[in-house]
Amino acid sequence: MKAIYAANLAIATSVVALAVLAVHPQSRFYPPCPIYQLLHIQCPGCGATRALADLLHGQLREAFRANALFVLALPVIFLYAAQTYRRLLAGEPDIWPKLPTTILYPALALTLCFTLARSVLVF
Repeated sequence: MKAIYAANLAIATSVVALAVLAVHPQSRFYPPCPIYQLLHIQCPGCGATRALADLLHGQLREAFRANALFVLALPVIFLYAAQTYRRLLAGEPDIWPKLPTTILYPALALTLCFTLARSVLVF
């Protein structure tokens, strides 16, 4: 039962965070990327906050400019979160997905190429 309360708290916190992001899409209290600060390259997550804010405002093109990989991964992230929540409510054990190497390695290669391309090319 504690796990259900924790999951509901996580959902409520996410809704509040999305509301804050919708009202304040650009703010100083969002943490800066430590990888960008140290190495001056954009990591795969750089721009995800801006992309999510753009999506909340219905600006799909701007969201893709901010972080296309995040925008494309968002449905997968949402489906995994929904499946995990459903398992929790059903009392089933939460199982971390074991991706086959035929999916895992190309996904990692795509992420690496995305990171290199956005650090070298100007979009």
